[in-house]
Amino acid sequence: MVFESTETTTMNVLRNTYGPHRRENWRDQDSDTILVAARLDGVKGTAASNRGDAGKQKKLYQAAKSACDHSAARELVDLFVGDDVIDQLVDQLARHITENRRIIVVHPEPKFNGDETTSEIKPVTNAIPFALSELFSEALDVEVNNEIVQIHRPGRTKLKRIPRLLFQPKFSGKIDSSAVYVLVDDAYTLGGTLAMLRSHIVSHGGTIGGVCVLCTTIGKSMRFSIAEACINVLSLKYGNELDGFWLKEVGHHVSQLTDAEGTFLEEWENSGSRKSPIDQLRDRFGSARAKGE
Repeated sequence: MVFESTETTTMNVLRNTYGPHRRENWRDQDSDTILVAARLDGVKGTAASNRGDAGKQKKLYQAAKSACDHSAARELVDLFVGDDVIDQLVDQLARHITENRRIIVVHPEPKFNGDETTSEIKPVTNAIPFALSELFSEALDVEVNNEIVQIHRPGRTKLKRIPRLLFQPKFSGKIDSSAVYVLVDDAYTLGGTLAMLRSHIVSHGGTIGGVCVLCTTIGKSMRFSIAEACINVLSLKYGNELDGFWLKEVGHHVSQLTDAEGTFLEEWENSGSRKSPIDQLRDRFGSARAKGE
């Protein structure tokens, strides 16, 4: 029997998530505001917080995020998701509630949690998204999705930002085209995971009625879709080649990025390189494909 190194196993998993990562266009009828309950450092217990004892939060976070402790996860989300967040979500859903639409809460639920090239189904480690779905289901008196799962999962928590753009999850599962979906997750960095989940739902006729995450680094609500001003800045920085490059390398148009992805690309540069920004990006993507980092 031949045993693969951890590095080789990781690369095999990432190769399953090369793409193309097709996305749907952003639509006016879908919610475009990501509600954020708290700051990441507060949730992790690594900074001063007005929500309770930081030491307790650290233990709760570690148990919920890394040991799939559902009780800890529920206690954590109850601590940080206040009535104000729920009220904002209700406001987003008000029209759909009035129309008596079916509302479904969905989070990026893994089918496998590890090397998908083997038949071994490894245990899920992060219970926070499950607890968030449960909380919102109870608060809104709606159901939790049991149809949609991730069929390719690159382990994005450990990836740097450029690989996050290149290696993205894929989803499968039945969509009710008459339903309104609320997307939830524990954290939001560039938004690629929720963008791909959104695209799976929208491409099969579903509607996005709300988006909420437990935490981000700044702890403030943000725009989901890329802003037109951001697209213009990217065009000026990278030139007219960017959209064709992105379509070939990633699988979708620049106009289908999240605002966080676009803002990152605005600010990104390969320090010390004298090449043009588009050539720097081309080189960095090549490195990410080769090394998975």
